Amino acid sequence: MTVKDPVEVCGIKFPNRLGVAAGLDKNGEVFPALEALGFGHVEVGSITYPENYGREKKTLTRNFKNKSLTNHLGMPSQGARRVLATLREKKGSCESLVLGASFGVLPDTGYFEGAEFISSFSGVADYITVNVSCPNVNPNQDIKKVLRACCSTKQSGAPLFLKVSPDWEENKILDLIYTGLSEGFDGVVCANTKKGVSGAPLEREANRMLRLVWSLTKGKVPLIGVGGVFNRDDYLRKIDSGASLVQVYTGLVFGGPFTAKRILGE
Repeated sequence: MTVKDPVEVCGIKFPNRLGVAAGLDKNGEVFPALEALGFGHVEVGSITYPENYGREKKTLTRNFKNKSLTNHLGMPSQGARRVLATLREKKGSCESLVLGASFGVLPDTGYFEGAEFISSFSGVADYITVNVSCPNVNPNQDIKKVLRACCSTKQSGAPLFLKVSPDWEENKILDLIYTGLSEGFDGVVCANTKKGVSGAPLEREANRMLRLVWSLTKGKVPLIGVGGVFNRDDYLRKIDSGASLVQVYTGLVFGGPFTAKRILGE
């Protein structure tokens, strides 16, 4: 059962602050089971608009020495239409879980795909994250155009979060966040993997980004902290750095099924 420690973010009542980051349940197949492990929210995806095979040679490597994962998958996804049908089918079995959907931006993602994804998923997901921080994104791509597209059909639908990358220069991070918030995004996710590496090596940089964004927004914008959360102390550092919500991925892979209850101190 979900560990109860309720908090309200963007008008949504979360049963607790701890969730599962995008990347674990890529196609929305296991999020009801993750609720049973005690998590308050699960972010499904990242979901690409068309089906995406990812890299021809996919690898996901665990490093036990420094508690990290190295991801070279290329963002495989069954595609928006199929994942949306799965979410509709399974969401009813959840008791109080908040369901997020992560929109994975590909090098050729255009205005239509962004607008259509937000419009379609707003009726099913409680919030949507736009992931422009994946290494697959084309560095010459007009990301701001994609952000505007996502906001064009938002209206009063699901809150939108922008996921940023620790691989970017600080000026780029701040510029995209400013654009996203100006266009109508509601919050920011800090941060994605660094050159495909997640886990303990990412914690310090992710927390630095959290504090930077919290300072930029004067603490008025909801932030989701991701990166290097393995225990309760890591979790509390995220909150102290400005996070309204905290997510785990690598910490769950290494920590096993009692991760949520251990972190939340039950």
